[in-house]
Amino acid sequence: MATKYSLLLVVLLMFLGQSSAMASGVSASTSPMTDEEKIEWLWIDTLNHRVLLMHQNKPFKIFEGAAFGLGGIGRKHGRGDKVTPRGFYRIGWANDHSKYRRFYGLSYPSINDANLAIVQKKISMKEYQAIIEAHQNGKVPPQDTALGGQVGIHGLGSKPLSVHQALNWTFGCIALTNQQIDELSKNIKLGTFVFIG
Repeated sequence: MATKYSLLLVVLLMFLGQSSAMASGVSASTSPMTDEEKIEWLWIDTLNHRVLLMHQNKPFKIFEGAAFGLGGIGRKHGRGDKVTPRGFYRIGWANDHSKYRRFYGLSYPSINDANLAIVQKKISMKEYQAIIEAHQNGKVPPQDTALGGQVGIHGLGSKPLSVHQALNWTFGCIALTNQQIDELSKNIKLGTFVFIG
């Protein structure tokens, strides 16, 4: 499994490297970049419980001590399984007034998630098409299918720090401390790539 996701990460790095090279030929700015301009993608390092903010395929900021779903990390089987999904996503929406302080929703389910689900007959053809069309149009995919939804990156809100430090406690999300999620909010935007692996 680790080899599979290592290969996916290499593919992502190559794609982002090409995108950066193309972008660098378009504009030549000499002013220093803000953190939001620096970030090209987020790497959710589930093995080491870290969130890495990546620029030119190197971390420029690392948040340690991330917590994940009570159901582990892997392929989500459906709504309520409490699994944090592995894969490639984007930041789809933001809620700065969440009970978890801030919430950055991911574009889950992805096209890959939908492809597997339709083969396994977990979703209808109508739901499958709605997920695909949402991705093709840069919108948030349906959050109410059997695959579940509302997967994102958030803070603790009023959750005790001791619980966060002791175990994976979320319903499938990636959790940071309130201070970390506030700092992350300065560095990401809608559409930012997120790799969970």
